[in-house]
Amino acid sequence: MELSARAQELLPLAHMPDLALLPPVVAIADREQRFLTDAELAQLPERHRAAVQALREQATVLVEQARAEVLAQFPGIAGPGGDLYPEARAAACWRDLWHFLRCIAYTVAADQPDAFDGPGLAAMAALYRELRVPLPAMVVGVQSLQHHSPAALAPFFATALQRLERFG
Repeated sequence: MELSARAQELLPLAHMPDLALLPPVVAIADREQRFLTDAELAQLPERHRAAVQALREQATVLVEQARAEVLAQFPGIAGPGGDLYPEARAAACWRDLWHFLRCIAYTVAADQPDAFDGPGLAAMAALYRELRVPLPAMVVGVQSLQHHSPAALAPFFATALQRLERFG
């Protein structure tokens, strides 16, 4: 999938969450685009540690459930003429859901639900508009991630969803 010049310009600027609001150990994991390890989690507040470990261990299943929910609520979205066609667009959507889950896990681990506010958020919204990302489908996907995650994490998902819904 060829990106426009504008999308290429926005890509390095688009970022959630604001790493300045999170401990340095999170920036390392984020730079490597991975979930926090147990050793890294041990450096952060213990309050939601087990929940973050569960998100990490269940990430593939959670994203697959979210994918199924998106496809059920938006029949034809991944087929010819759909907003997630061709397959590369659909794959990017599912990958973004994984990244949303990863970033939500960072805010949970640091106990900082408001870390989704930051300078990269406007660039991410602009990037989503430039790429014509089907925002309602992404919202359904993140809602599904929330539904299948521990209830104690609802405030973190709610904050992420509020920010995502503003992209439109």
